[in-house]
Amino acid sequence: MFKNEWMAILKKPLMIAVMISIALVPAIYSGVYLSSMWNTYGHEKEIPVAIVNTDKKVSLNGQKIDMGKNLVSGLKKSRSLNYKSTSEQAASDGLKSGKFYMVIKIPDNFSKNMSTLMTKHPEKMKIIYETNRGLNFFAGQVSEGTMKSVKESITSQVTKEYIAAILTQFKTAGKGMQTASEANQAMAKAITSGNGSLDESTLMDEMKNLYDGNIKVSNDLKNGSQRISQLPAEMLTSEALSNPVELVHHDISKTKFNGVGMAPFAICIGLYVGCISISFMYDMYNPKQKPSNALVWWFSKASVLFILSALQSIIAVFTIVNLLGLNAVNIQQTALLIMVISVAFMSCVFALNVLLGAFGKYLVTILLILQLGGSGGVYPIETANRFSKITNPYLPMTYGIHGLKESISIGNGIASDLKVLVAVIVILNIMIILKMATDVKSEKLKLIAMN
Repeated sequence: MFKNEWMAILKKPLMIAVMISIALVPAIYSGVYLSSMWNTYGHEKEIPVAIVNTDKKVSLNGQKIDMGKNLVSGLKKSRSLNYKSTSEQAASDGLKSGKFYMVIKIPDNFSKNMSTLMTKHPEKMKIIYETNRGLNFFAGQVSEGTMKSVKESITSQVTKEYIAAILTQFKTAGKGMQTASEANQAMAKAITSGNGSLDESTLMDEMKNLYDGNIKVSNDLKNGSQRISQLPAEMLTSEALSNPVELVHHDISKTKFNGVGMAPFAICIGLYVGCISISFMYDMYNPKQKPSNALVWWFSKASVLFILSALQSIIAVFTIVNLLGLNAVNIQQTALLIMVISVAFMSCVFALNVLLGAFGKYLVTILLILQLGGSGGVYPIETANRFSKITNPYLPMTYGIHGLKESISIGNGIASDLKVLVAVIVILNIMIILKMATDVKSEKLKLIAMN
């Protein structure tokens, strides 16, 4: 029996190929999916970020200060992210469309506020950054971490420069005191050593020189004292100097929780897995009686499959809205899109089953794996490997996920994604009908009798 079982398999090359292909699924899954996010943090420098610098340089202690320019230069040299200088309008449009994952705005008073930190009325140096967590929650988290590092770096730089300025003032005062000490020592020495040997005229000249020197020293001490007194003592240990930078964060999407950010990916995966499950339970190819033509055959199958697609869509919408409490920007668009995504995924599974038979069932799983890695559902596609970037535009799930991000969190509209998904549905079903038309004419169809 053992021998017969294996001989039955070995006599069929196609069966051997199928079994080997099935054995490859775990390797393909782990290889393709994991490779798409293997070194995500190592590719953060690929995440595009816009910088809008409107800062105006100022003068401080006779020197030109251009903190905005220095900050931009430092960010670009760091290459922590892919920083690009742009206009405010271009940055705003890019953030909404997904061209940029974050926008950093340096206001026009950035340098000016730095110059006030040692005055009685200090102003914090504000950096405004905007994110779009609805586009990608991971990128939003990376952006926040980056901005905290930027704040710490600027704080360290400002503190260092002002400590240097304070030391300079004390150094100036110290020189004045040293000069005064030396002058008075000279006067005492002259008077002592002159003791009877200096005539009145010479003594008067020495006294006059010493007097003029002390006047100069007095002025130096006065100037140094004034400079020190201008440094408000209460500010030396104040919050203004220890924390000179304020980060102002705005997020243009309604994505407060990680679950909301992950919802588009999870919904699409759930819908696709649902379609695969239906393909295991329902014969998508063989009709229950001989069809008169391809359209009748297609409609008999499509009517069942698309009604099931609609049903799983309704249940999915009910679950995420009523049980999980998802508060979408546009719930009508979200419900419509989930319905279309479900039909598009079902069309993919339907087409693979009809066009390729048993091998098509295998490819259904491979397509799932490709979409897990290449659709950009979890991490920004910019951080993925080259293979995932290449496949990304050709995967239906890419447009399903992006459309749901728009309808759930962003609100720019779903028209472009809907067009692609509808095109996928139409093209695949036309291919199915043509295959069925060929099979009807060639009379290769095998009927399965159902009791």
